[in-house]
Amino acid sequence: RKKKEADDRTSQDFLQQYFLGRYLYHDSREFFEKMSEQIDVSRWRQIQGLILIESEDHFFEESEECFMAQLAEETHQKYLFLNLSQSQELCVVCSACDQAVLAQHISDWLNQTFGNQFYVAAGRPVQSLEELPEAFQDLEVLMENKFYRREERLFLPEKPLEQATPEEFLDDLLHRMIEDIRLDDILHLWEHNQILQENCGQLSCYSQIYTKFLFSNLVKEFYLHQHVSGHKLEEAIQQVYEFRSMQEVLRLVEGLIMEMEQALDDSKEHARNEVAQAKSYIYEHYNEDISVDTLADQVYLSSGYFSYIFKKETGVNVSRFIRCYRMEKAKELLSDTNMKIVQICKETGFANVSYFCKSFREYCGCSPEQYRKGDVAHESSEEKI
Repeated sequence: RKKKEADDRTSQDFLQQYFLGRYLYHDSREFFEKMSEQIDVSRWRQIQGLILIESEDHFFEESEECFMAQLAEETHQKYLFLNLSQSQELCVVCSACDQAVLAQHISDWLNQTFGNQFYVAAGRPVQSLEELPEAFQDLEVLMENKFYRREERLFLPEKPLEQATPEEFLDDLLHRMIEDIRLDDILHLWEHNQILQENCGQLSCYSQIYTKFLFSNLVKEFYLHQHVSGHKLEEAIQQVYEFRSMQEVLRLVEGLIMEMEQALDDSKEHARNEVAQAKSYIYEHYNEDISVDTLADQVYLSSGYFSYIFKKETGVNVSRFIRCYRMEKAKELLSDTNMKIVQICKETGFANVSYFCKSFREYCGCSPEQYRKGDVAHESSEEKI
């Protein structure tokens, strides 16, 4: 009886992870209602926030269980854990705390205990279960900053612009616009430009020369991003310093955004080809060690830009795509061959059998053995890759 109760608890834990993972990636009311019929989601109502941890190697394939126990003991917090890939772990915080302080604690502890190889991103507090998928998407975007600021280990959400002092406002806004340019995030770039237009009358607290200095940095980012020659860049910056009114500066910025938008539209077809090449490489080498850097090198792009266009084109990040493809191949091998689990593990790019089995249960809602026998209570709802 005790063994059956323990097995039932383990099964319920895997189903919790299975449904939580799918809910984060399938943000729909229908899925949430279907999920609520099959598991008890009451414990999810304790969720306060999300913290994403990424390692530079396959740390979680070998050390996930050890990590979970040590983290809970170190921080004295309640968590649900969701493994996203061999290098990514999502910590779902289930007790009230200051997220920024907790994330700083986790970052310091990880890099002191296991080596300076981790990136940590913390989202804003979660108020309801309905907010979870959007909060998770925001967290993934925040983690993408590591491609642009490799020396930083901790990424926190920026405070709302309305909370900035008049002296901080322009610095914060232009900093965000520079990040938008680097990420090719044209949607947020237009939104931030609109805020700039609406609040330009409040910039009188800045000296004219300092304002032109800040905008010259923004103009420089536009030109560097589009690989414009140094001579043209110098002319543009000189033009900023010669402007006699703020309206001239704003017109220049709006024109540069329009040029960038056109350039992105022109490059979409090229980007689709590069993503297709990367996907083909994954299909052929899924049983090998594949990283974002490996794929970016294959298509001659920076890691940051490649990650951006890959997610834009496929709807998921690179690590998630690779994991899903490996799991689908594992399902095929379980159904169509008599290969042993340990062989399937190696064939699909996993080095650790217990980690493979755990990942399979989180992905499919059942163990590899149950899947082979046809004892599948919950068919994977992932779209076919």
